[in-house]
Amino acid sequence: MLRAVIAASLITTLTAYTLRPLRPPPKPSYETSTVLITGPSLNGIGHAFAQSFSSLRVSKIILLGRSLSKLEAARSSLPHPNIEIIQCDFSSPPSLTSSLSKIKSTNTRIDYLICNAGISQRSTFLSTPLSTFYEIFQVNLFSHVALIHGLSSLMGLDDRDNKSHIVYVSSVQSVIALPERSGYSASKAAVSGLCDSLRAEFSDFCNVIEVRPGYVSTSLSLNALTSSGKYNKTDSTTLNGIPPRKVAERVIEGIEKGESVIDVGWDWKSRVAVWLKFWGGGVLRGIMERRFRKSQREKKGLND
Repeated sequence: MLRAVIAASLITTLTAYTLRPLRPPPKPSYETSTVLITGPSLNGIGHAFAQSFSSLRVSKIILLGRSLSKLEAARSSLPHPNIEIIQCDFSSPPSLTSSLSKIKSTNTRIDYLICNAGISQRSTFLSTPLSTFYEIFQVNLFSHVALIHGLSSLMGLDDRDNKSHIVYVSSVQSVIALPERSGYSASKAAVSGLCDSLRAEFSDFCNVIEVRPGYVSTSLSLNALTSSGKYNKTDSTTLNGIPPRKVAERVIEGIEKGESVIDVGWDWKSRVAVWLKFWGGGVLRGIMERRFRKSQREKKGLND
């Protein structure tokens, strides 16, 4: 096991360095920049990004979220004089269209687009309605595809002299899919593929950064979808995860270094699982099968 941990650490470290540019980019001019952040609820990763960019004294912050009261709370908590809030339901294409129109009407250049809004899952594949799969993909993937597409002119995706940034919050589960997360893991794997494609297409105009956090102490599991509603529980792994500010701080560092993929908050189990996926034959599959069977026995015991 120790050898696997060491090997996994070496692989992830070497991968991180190979994804860095040979020459670091010039330091960003934050003072003249506008940042748009999706999903900025208090105590989440989006809010941590807003706090970090506030401390960097960016020119303007736009917060995009579903709940107006939560947007107001986020704005009130931030020490920044120029914050605009726009209500948007990421699961609703008409709502997205309306929000895009509001953003575009300001004719403000978007220098940093932080694609953070997302929703998780806690249900088996067969027990999950198709509508839930559609909702997960709509929120985690298609809503941000619409934003990137719709804001392309404001982001200067044809301006070689002034690069913008897309920061897309994915997940370690884009690499290691867990049972009872089929829709979530699949949507995050799709995010990873999207980032790879955009990175190649936008290389002259935009830095595309995929962020793959491990467990972070947020309300993600609390709001996860099940076969019959919301999970309404905070998993112990989430509760003991790293604070959201650690993610934001690491991403700001990665932006300034010109990194393309940022892995943050991975514990030793995640690193070993990545190694096993690529080099361990069927070992990881067996681990996941046992994890699922254990979960089902525990649920059956609670229901008996």
